[in-house]
Amino acid sequence: MADLVWSDPDPEILDFKLSPRGAGYLFGADVMNKFCHDNGLSQLVRAHQLCNEGYVSYWGGKCLTVWLAPNYCYRCGNKASVLEVTDTSSDGKVNEQGVFAGQYFNVFEASPENDEDTVVGKGVNGMQDDGQAPGMFAGFYGRPSQMVEYFL
Repeated sequence: MADLVWSDPDPEILDFKLSPRGAGYLFGADVMNKFCHDNGLSQLVRAHQLCNEGYVSYWGGKCLTVWLAPNYCYRCGNKASVLEVTDTSSDGKVNEQGVFAGQYFNVFEASPENDEDTVVGKGVNGMQDDGQAPGMFAGFYGRPSQMVEYFL
């Protein structure tokens, strides 16, 4: 399962290569074509890889990466997108976004509140990180820390 989740397309190669992420692989056009052929697919739509413009189209729309988190971790400055699919009967032609006819990426940026929260030092969801236990998290504060050992 980890190989499936952590593998990424790479237009520079044709087959497989170890991923620089430290998990999974990079895969190229030959792998993508074989996977689609063997599974009766015309396209693979995936996520889980940061895209600065919110999406990336590889190999004439055959592989799409959709990224849904604008300004990831409050510091990446990236856009995000949602893929709208209105028609699934594609003739293989791609539009100006590099996707099949009947598909469209709605691209958006982080909300202005996101930038304001980052500038004034607020954390996720606009909550001030002042060390005080906010409402529903009160039970987690003041607990003694616990050492956990993991065996591999």
